[in-house]
Amino acid sequence: MEFETVKECLEMLLDLNNTENELQVDGKLGTINDLKDFNFELIVNMCDLLGLESLYLGIDTDESD
Repeated sequence: MEFETVKECLEMLLDLNNTENELQVDGKLGTINDLKDFNFELIVNMCDLLGLESLYLGIDTDESD
């Protein structure tokens, strides 16, 4: 899944992590690992949108954000 804005990513994260919603994966109830995978993918997408690829690539930068 690829998003155009950080807002879209955050909306999906909120929806996925809402305890009132069930996580469905291939027609079955999702596991905690499925949720972690979705969360990680969304965080990587947000990093890309913000130009912060170094966060998930493990590149040390001297920026103090």
